[in-house]
Formats: sequence, structure tokens, C-alpha cells
Amino acid sequence: VWRCGCEGRWAYVWADVAAGPNVIGVTDVMVWRADLGEWRSVDRGTVCREDLLPTLVYRQGCFSN
Repeated sequence: VWRCGCEGRWAYVWADVAAGPNVIGVTDVMVWRADLGEWRSVDRGTVCREDLLPTLVYRQGCFSN
């Protein structure tokens, strides 16, 4: 993880994932599930809406790879 941020129960994560010698940059949007006590990855195609996400998470989590 080389960058992350959260606001309320929403977060974004920028990370590098290595598969052997190859490294792929990924962006993830996550939501805090208090009932489970954990962060859960969500489908960006569903949640990346300006009216749903806090501005920080929307801008940093929805407009890259």
C-alpha cells in the first residue's frame, strides 16, 4: 500500500500487487462493515457515484486504473 485515505465509513487504497517479477498498480474502494469488524472491498462500478461517496474517496478511489 503506498497511499490510502478514509472519510466516514469509506476508504480508498492505492497498492502494488506483485505476481512473480510483475508488479501491477491497483486502486480499491472499501467500506467499513461494523457488523463484521472489518473493511470490505466494494465494486467501484456500483459505488463510484459522487452522491454516495465522500469527496476524498470519490476523487482518489474512482478515477484510476
